[in-house]
Amino acid sequence: MHIPGKTECFECRPKPTPKRIPYCQIRSFPDKPVHCVMWAKALFQTLFGSVEEGEEIAGEDEDSSDLVSLSAEDLFNRLFDGEIRKQLSITTDWRGRAPPVPITYSNALKDDSAPVEPVSAVAEDQVGSLADNVRAFCDSLQGLHAERERASEELTF
Repeated sequence: MHIPGKTECFECRPKPTPKRIPYCQIRSFPDKPVHCVMWAKALFQTLFGSVEEGEEIAGEDEDSSDLVSLSAEDLFNRLFDGEIRKQLSITTDWRGRAPPVPITYSNALKDDSAPVEPVSAVAEDQVGSLADNVRAFCDSLQGLHAERERASEELTF
């Protein structure tokens, strides 16, 4: 009960900032750059490390542990085709935005006739094609898996 001049009102107290971002926000409507960074960090920790207390995403799916055993191509298809299709099937509100388009590994590489260059050969200020980015994703994933095998500790984001 609020009594003016005697008790605090509910709005008078600052609300604590949550340390965890709801998984549904990051997964369904990542409308801020921090959401994309949090998603990438959670994925990285699932694949190469452990989730640090207080920094995990609230309500994260428990089926993410099987991602570790997937090949780079299968992981790409799961994340950028399967997960997008799942979101398209359950979400109809895109808040005035175009819905995402699923991308498969084979379709992303299909129309690219450019020679395959290692990731290190691409200039930092160059914007790569979709195929370049798919190759960079897979090369990075394979390199991180190799590094984790050599390292005595878990990798950190």
